[in-house]
Amino acid sequence: EFMRGKKQQGYRGNLERLWVLLDRDTTGNISFMEFAPEVAGELTRFKRWTIDQFGSIRQLFEALDTDRNGGICLDEFINGCRVHGLPQDLQRSVVLLFEALDAEAEGRTAGGGGNGQLNWEEFQFIDKWKPPAYLWEEANFEVANEFREALLKKNRGNE
Repeated sequence: EFMRGKKQQGYRGNLERLWVLLDRDTTGNISFMEFAPEVAGELTRFKRWTIDQFGSIRQLFEALDTDRNGGICLDEFINGCRVHGLPQDLQRSVVLLFEALDAEAEGRTAGGGGNGQLNWEEFQFIDKWKPPAYLWEEANFEVANEFREALLKKNRGNE
């Protein structure tokens, strides 16, 4: 599927080499984390904020669709996120998040409009995507420090 898609896009490079570079865990599959790790990190934080603020992805979609046309344009997305308290550090990534969710923005097909609007089918990717636990779970600095101290003790203080 990946190879076919890249050929359709006119990619002229070595597809096998590209696959090896992207498949970092050598499973034979390219995960979202491998393909776009920065976007995956931002999307994880956005998903966490959405669940905390709205309780569900659907609730956020309905809150952002201010004109009730079943789609969210970039302006609705940016303004809605700001109005509903999206953390400042995530506001810098709001356009990136929108473009990542707009499945047909770059000619990909996922059933959406491809016209700079997010429909529910595109938006629910956030709901379906399960980020890796190390991105999803809250950091526990107390336990991390205890672990560090145990390692130092075991290795006689070598850092």
